[in-house]
Amino acid sequence: MNFIRSVHVSRRDNGDFWLHWTPEFSSMPVTVFSSDNLEKLTSGVPVVSDVLNSVELSGCLDGKRRYFYLKSQDGAEAIVAERLLPLDGGTNFRDCGGYPAANGRRVKWNHLYRSGYMSNLSPADVGYLSNLGIKICCDFRGDKEQKNEPSVLPESTKIIPLTIDTGDITSYFKLASSGTDNLPDMSNMMADFNIKLVENYTEQYGAMLSQLLALKDGAFMVNCSAGKDRTGFGVALILMALGVPREAIMHDYLLSQKYFLVNKEIKRIVKKYQKISNSHVDENLLRPLLETKESYLGAALDYIEKQYGTPEQYLLKKFSIDQGALDTLRDSFTE
Repeated sequence: MNFIRSVHVSRRDNGDFWLHWTPEFSSMPVTVFSSDNLEKLTSGVPVVSDVLNSVELSGCLDGKRRYFYLKSQDGAEAIVAERLLPLDGGTNFRDCGGYPAANGRRVKWNHLYRSGYMSNLSPADVGYLSNLGIKICCDFRGDKEQKNEPSVLPESTKIIPLTIDTGDITSYFKLASSGTDNLPDMSNMMADFNIKLVENYTEQYGAMLSQLLALKDGAFMVNCSAGKDRTGFGVALILMALGVPREAIMHDYLLSQKYFLVNKEIKRIVKKYQKISNSHVDENLLRPLLETKESYLGAALDYIEKQYGTPEQYLLKKFSIDQGALDTLRDSFTE
């Protein structure tokens, strides 16, 4: 059963939770449990019983994460949470839990996070993040990006800088500012950039996987500027290792279409690339860089399939992730 699209949690403007589901999950009455503790989620007193299709529940006022357990009269069960996290100053910060994984398991909630830049967090945001228990953050931004927009994370979160530069993109804006009419197509550049992530950044992504394997408790996070490309491929690698199918990996990637707001972010990104490239940046030329297209990550996944056969073979040949390492990751991050 595909729970990727069949059970959803979102927030109303007033902070209340809206849970809704399709007949793919259940057409029978559903009982809902809620807790800020995943271990206690499936026990206790339900918050609502015998509801059909959807229910609205009061928002969480204590600043803690809220999880939901749905149990239908026909035996269907699901543990869900809101995917986009409510931060005042965060960008594209979301939980990668709930996806189907190897051996009929699912990626655990509150174990794997992804985000864009985290330099504008409010004190309330930092307190909220502290409650999530994120121990490691792998930051793929370049040196200038990290210097110009330093992350504001809880002291309990260790930041691991794993620089992946955007050299070709920076050169693109320098070329554009020269007035040439012979500019390469940005969409093609982004597809090529994703293929380069497959082959040219083994050291950075290998270090990310090593950090993931070494994590004994707590949650793990990866981020970059927008949280969609360098982060998107990093998360795709982790989900591959957990046995998540391509459909779900692409679904997670494409959520940036919804959660990375181009019109909101474009002025900031223009200023960033003008500082990096020391040249004028045209908003219209920048937009394809900020968009999230299936063809971008799809180019990387197609390349892996063509050159390596399977994700497991790619992980083995490029990162020495053998079956033992896969089992370790799946024991830690799926249930």
